[in-house]
Amino acid sequence: MPRSWQDLLKPVYKGKIAYDDPTWGGTSYTLVYGLNTLMGGNEKSFKPGLAYLKKLDANVSSYPRESIYNSVLRGEVPIWINADGNGYKMKYVDGGPVEVVIPAEGTFTMPLVMALVKGAPHREEAKKYLDWLLTAPAQAEFAKAYFRPVLPGALPPDIGKHFLPEKDYKRARSLDLAKMAAAADALKKAWTDQIRGAGR
Repeated sequence: MPRSWQDLLKPVYKGKIAYDDPTWGGTSYTLVYGLNTLMGGNEKSFKPGLAYLKKLDANVSSYPRESIYNSVLRGEVPIWINADGNGYKMKYVDGGPVEVVIPAEGTFTMPLVMALVKGAPHREEAKKYLDWLLTAPAQAEFAKAYFRPVLPGALPPDIGKHFLPEKDYKRARSLDLAKMAAAADALKKAWTDQIRGAGR
């Protein structure tokens, strides 16, 4: 089983890897932006990340634009680079033969976002709901769907035992969301031109 980003470049994984088209969804855009950051790039320089993704392309079978959750669960896609929560759900809810791996070099975190719409007709009620979402009981509900709570101590022990050890999550870094958003159009275009457009 691959344990690092470097492992994924080995010829043995040819045609066995998939990650979602980053122009299609937030998780996959986070992957591409985060990998670029991990490889030494930034919001203005995409060279390091794209250089890695070009090498990885030799082993990628597809860049789907719709969920391949069930295909992975059935074993049709051996390696899916995606959110850890999907892997835990496959393993502990659906009973799939799945392992979640946090690569040796590190990975990235992305919060689920929430917002109060300007001009919302029930502003005060909406604010109460948003405030509730940031309480320990609400975060414990999110944990049941294998989203890691943002509040310390909100992860129920019976769910927490399914997650990888906390030491593994120390390799996960936060991303600057403002810089990530500012780079979105340019990085998606660069990925489309250099990765997807290079033979797919």
